[in-house]
Amino acid sequence: MRVGVEINSEPLSFLDARGQPTGFSAELLQAMAKHGLETEIVKGYWTDILKDFNAGRIDALANVNITDERRAVMDFSISHAYLHGIIYLRRDHAPIRQKADLAGRKLAVLRGSVTYYTATAKHGWGAEVTAFPSIPETLAAVQNGTCDAALLMLPLPRGADDHGLRSAFLGDITFRFYFAVHKGDAETLARL
Repeated sequence: MRVGVEINSEPLSFLDARGQPTGFSAELLQAMAKHGLETEIVKGYWTDILKDFNAGRIDALANVNITDERRAVMDFSISHAYLHGIIYLRRDHAPIRQKADLAGRKLAVLRGSVTYYTATAKHGWGAEVTAFPSIPETLAAVQNGTCDAALLMLPLPRGADDHGLRSAFLGDITFRFYFAVHKGDAETLARL
């Protein structure tokens, strides 16, 4: 079974110093192999592995969030991982501890990300959602006061510039991840 795994979604999946897939998904697939599931990890950026999946060159994708659009073309395993949302705020800003605290605020998200799709589907939990093309621009919008907070899913890599903001996990915003197979591929889904 060929399984597409992203190379830039730490801690779920990323490349180690030798350029080999590592992180939760790669380790999960290795553990599954010990119990008889033969897999080949196809590493790549999301757009590339999704393209290969859609063309039938990959049997399954790791770390997929369920959306209505994806339900039309994919079937999903049970959830194998989840991450909580991470909120970034200016140090002088009142704390945001739960999604209800977002009401009436301006929320920055990364365009095209899981946080973008979730926040827009949930109408920002009462916040006005603005999407930015990069993480640095998303964080800069908070730093310069354009937005009150930024919602990300993954912590910034060590040494990354957080624009002097403080961060906190939002325990009531959860992003769940699944393996996805081609719609109707019950055999591959059962193997997973």
